[in-house]
Amino acid sequence: MTPIHEITAATGAGCASTLIGHPLDTIKVHLQTNPSLRGTIHATRALVRSSSPDVVIGSLFRGIGPPLAAAVAMNTVMFSAFRAVKVSLPDDHGIAGSFLAGTVSGVATACVSTPTDYVKIQSQLTGR
Repeated sequence: MTPIHEITAATGAGCASTLIGHPLDTIKVHLQTNPSLRGTIHATRALVRSSSPDVVIGSLFRGIGPPLAAAVAMNTVMFSAFRAVKVSLPDDHGIAGSFLAGTVSGVATACVSTPTDYVKIQSQLTGR
């Protein structure tokens, strides 16, 4: 598989998982920041009720822009870094080489994900 195919597939998977998981993440953030919410169902109802009738689903997807952009950036960085490290190592490094490549790609991805997660949480809480 070529690097562009790997990055494209990983980016698609990252976007799909973001679209599926973001509503649950939004509910989690509201539960963590609002002690008056009594549970997941209560938080979901409160979140839906707080939105206007024409954007009920939108309240669950509030702040999804930054995570979608982050999914593209993080997957590009992760797969590019992993491949670059693996290619630079001799073939006989086996598991240790994969561990090193995974560690480097994880650190590189964290440099992208940490600031974007902060922006995402602020968007989920404020709706902007």
